[in-house]
Amino acid sequence: MSIIDTFQGMTVTPDDPFTNAATVVPSDTADLFFVSRGLLIYGPPDQAVPVKVTMKDGGTVRLYLTCGTIHRLRVSRVWATDTNLIADQAIVALW
Repeated sequence: MSIIDTFQGMTVTPDDPFTNAATVVPSDTADLFFVSRGLLIYGPPDQAVPVKVTMKDGGTVRLYLTCGTIHRLRVSRVWATDTNLIADQAIVALW
């Protein structure tokens, strides 16, 4: 029996739940496969992690993102330079 998706065919809005996720490997040369709708930083709660990103419209900025919080960001790249992850931290793109 196949899974029933009662939301299939509906228009996606910015406030809808995420339907995809992928671990991000920061890179200075490669964009993400999809523009994110959010970033989640795994790590000890309430720690701020410096993350350099390129936003959907092309602006590049270094942000301090709190672990354990979904940050509603439309990001096309997470840079290796100026992104300082430590042990037990990871970035997940949500879309």
